[in-house]
Amino acid sequence: MNGPKIRRLYYSTREVSEVVHIEPNELRAWEKRFSVLRPVKSKSGRRLYKPSAVKLAKRIKYLKDQGVDDSRIDIIIGNHSDEETRQPIKQDPAMERSVPVHEIIDTLKEIITILDGRGV
Repeated sequence: MNGPKIRRLYYSTREVSEVVHIEPNELRAWEKRFSVLRPVKSKSGRRLYKPSAVKLAKRIKYLKDQGVDDSRIDIIIGNHSDEETRQPIKQDPAMERSVPVHEIIDTLKEIITILDGRGV
């Protein structure tokens, strides 16, 4: 049947770990590390992830694959607590001003032009 794709309200730990390409135990560890990644629990105690949590897990995986450390991931995903102290993380001054993507692209193009002119 070729109808519209049915969106589900919740996904199991196994389903999320398969989508994100991590082991279920790693996903459970992320729940402890990143407080914004909290599944709801069924009456029987099963973890159930909303689609927004699946997207968040994918983003965490992407950032980890890029070599971003957990404290930076905290800031990027809005996880505003430090695992050890449970105190708010001080915002990095460089992160205070949001720069539009087109400005970043323009700057990178300028850098490439400069480097090309030098024969680098």
